[in-house]
Amino acid sequence: MTSDCEVELAAGTAVYLTSPQAQYLSGRYMSANWDVDELEQKKDEIKERDLLKMDLKGEFGHNLVL
Repeated sequence: MTSDCEVELAAGTAVYLTSPQAQYLSGRYMSANWDVDELEQKKDEIKERDLLKMDLKGEFGHNLVL
């Protein structure tokens, strides 16, 4: 069972992520329970250090055509 607080948290995060203010998070990991104000304070560091990103790298064989 989901509490009202969890629903509001997820909804608020979704609204924030669709705003122009959150453009710096495009392509980056973010959790709904993180403090948005704290993320905003660290926006420059997140962009400058290319934080909150994950890469999937590997070798897929010599026959792979991309």
